[in-house]
Amino acid sequence: MKYWWRYYFLSFAVLLLLSFVVSSFFPSNFYLEIGEISLVFFIWYLLSPYIMIISFKLKRSYDLRLDSIVSYTSNLFRMRKPKVFITYTDYTNAFAFGNIFFKGIGYTSSILTSLQDNELIAVTAHELSHIRNHDMEIQVIGLILYDIIYLFAFNINFILGMVLFFLVFPIFILFHRWLEKRADITAVKNNRWLTVYLENALIKIGYLGRTIPSYLLRDIPDFQLYFIKQQLINTIEDKSFFRTHPSLSDRLRYLSKYES
Repeated sequence: MKYWWRYYFLSFAVLLLLSFVVSSFFPSNFYLEIGEISLVFFIWYLLSPYIMIISFKLKRSYDLRLDSIVSYTSNLFRMRKPKVFITYTDYTNAFAFGNIFFKGIGYTSSILTSLQDNELIAVTAHELSHIRNHDMEIQVIGLILYDIIYLFAFNINFILGMVLFFLVFPIFILFHRWLEKRADITAVKNNRWLTVYLENALIKIGYLGRTIPSYLLRDIPDFQLYFIKQQLINTIEDKSFFRTHPSLSDRLRYLSKYES
């Protein structure tokens, strides 16, 4: 998680610096401030891939196995292959990032040792779905709208601004959760054979990986993962309000509808 905090901190610092620089060229006017907000976030969006690379200490991948997996999955989705990066850490994760000019997927070294090839294909399909669905662009537009609402409310009344801030922020979290669900479904709805492999990967990453070393996760038998899945599907997890992803039990429940 320290990598995400580093990314958030660097992003905030870049946004703050951009706001300071851009605001020096804009007179104090509500409509011009809307333009300022849009410009600041657009510049940050263009810089965001490089912020991600720095924050996660990403290196271009020369792993032939991973290159083959990403090429295969990109062809499966009829998409241009994104740039592939690796960060060497025991944090098990993969993530899509980029902008209109730069598309990338980052993998941690831990996820490469934890998952079998078909499971990595399924995870890659999820990340490619974020790119296909333009989720990065949608989130930037959402942030711009969120800031405009925030600015509009504070120009009227400070208390109204605070109230709207706490009302709109949960909506933004829920929207992010919906984007993750949509990426899961996009990954498997036209390639249903991937469903079980995505479920297995999620169980390893989100459940077993909490207590089992990554190098032991790779060869857990499928029948054992099946019984764990049934147990998790029937478990009601603690649904944290600030959770940016659907709970593991929720994901397994809606993914199970696409199994073939």
